[in-house]
Amino acid sequence: MELRNYQKQTLEMLRGYLEALSEARRNREQIKALELDIAFEWTREAWKRSGAAPTTITCA
Repeated sequence: MELRNYQKQTLEMLRGYLEALSEARRNREQIKALELDIAFEWTREAWKRSGAAPTTITCA
């Protein structure tokens, strides 16, 4: 069974988010290791960096 276009787009968006999430988590761990008191919303930052947004998926 072949995936539909919107399913492929969703998987690509999710893959990008997970990669950005991994990078953001590493950054958070580095900040934590330095014992800096910096508020860092790493999940939100990862979402922004991934370029993912609900409007990026189009049904075809």
